[in-house]
Amino acid sequence: MLRYRLNASYGFYSPVTVHGFNSYGGGFDTTGRVEPGSVTTFTLAGEYTLTRHIVLALDIGFQTINATHFSGTAGLGAQGESAMVGKGYSNLLSIAPAVEYHFTQHVGLIAGPWFSLRGKNTSEFFGVVAALYLLL
Repeated sequence: MLRYRLNASYGFYSPVTVHGFNSYGGGFDTTGRVEPGSVTTFTLAGEYTLTRHIVLALDIGFQTINATHFSGTAGLGAQGESAMVGKGYSNLLSIAPAVEYHFTQHVGLIAGPWFSLRGKNTSEFFGVVAALYLLL
């Protein structure tokens, strides 16, 4: 049996006032307003049932993050350089294949790697994820 789903989401964030070093960057004497970029995410996921107990799963995700806009005084970094505030446009394509095992119809375990395939202005990553689920 093959099951699939498509999820889409869009997130936008309110502007914030920043001072000094902050999560958007900044430095000594930074003061201003940050407008975080919006985030669009698409996830295509599928599951293929091999046996009563074993299911193969695959999630493919694509995310874009629009550039952050900053207005104000950037300030100075630790070495006296002009501080950076915000981040440019980025995108990321990731994949998460997994194996799911159903102990009973109410208890199961799913596990597999999750890693980036490509992206722009983003870090590569690799990790392993696992979840034990109970259906009540």
